[in-house]
Amino acid sequence: MPCALSETKVSHMGRKRISAAPPVASGSDTRASILSAAARAFAVDPSAPLVDVARSAGVGRATLHRYFGSREELLREAGLDSLVQLEQALKAHRFERLAPDVALESLVGALAPWGDRLRFLLVVSELSQEPSLKAIEARVDEQIMRILLRARDAGVLRQDLPSAWLFATFEALLYAAWTAVAQGDLAANDAARTIHETLLHGHGTGHLTGARKARPR
Repeated sequence: MPCALSETKVSHMGRKRISAAPPVASGSDTRASILSAAARAFAVDPSAPLVDVARSAGVGRATLHRYFGSREELLREAGLDSLVQLEQALKAHRFERLAPDVALESLVGALAPWGDRLRFLLVVSELSQEPSLKAIEARVDEQIMRILLRARDAGVLRQDLPSAWLFATFEALLYAAWTAVAQGDLAANDAARTIHETLLHGHGTGHLTGARKARPR
């Protein structure tokens, strides 16, 4: 999900120490743990050392390299893993069965907990041109756009706004909310409500004063 505001999103958060997770036993669990740790680490800092990723996954760096031969491979595989999980999560909600306004609110609720993964996917989108990544990303974007357009056509969202602007502002709200949660400026439980209300009502109150008030013709 690329976004025009990506430069500020990736860079304005400082590096954070990645906390260690308990060791895992099976090979599939180890791989999944490494992928999850990579998504968390690269979302905060795209240049995070692999030793930090390994520590967060509860494995040694040698173990990490047995599964992934390079940073590029780890980035690609973590991106694919995140996109597949996101696509499956969206499909499970069956938004098409909901009324447009309910579907929009449900979409926000479904995506809000994915803030760190969405930020990571922004990083992947900028650093990798892997066709398989781009294909899944396009499918996810299409699902989201379909819900936004239904809401616009039903009058839930303004009908004079271009579809590209709807998508860009929706995406920017998601990233802004996750950043606020990560920095402690917004409670995680309030993220979905804040995104939804801002999407529907913006920041204004509808009351204009002074020179900005509409003049009678």
